[in-house]
Amino acid sequence: PAQLDIKITDGATGAQWVKSTTLGYERNILSKDSLNIYAGGSATKDYLPPDFRSVYGGNPKSGKVFLRIKFGQSHNHM
Repeated sequence: PAQLDIKITDGATGAQWVKSTTLGYERNILSKDSLNIYAGGSATKDYLPPDFRSVYGGNPKSGKVFLRIKFGQSHNHM
């Protein structure tokens, strides 16, 4: 589709890069015997070349919330 036609004008190969920064956090919310459950989240901010912004709708942001379940011996070090 026409909306995916991106003009590439940068560098010898014509490659342009999408860059991003992600920050996240995870915390153990349950530790019992060999079961550990963690809750966490992260947020990502993307930085696009100007030619890509119309296709992406600007510089996108995203986030996620998750649970991680781990079975086995805990290796928490203080």
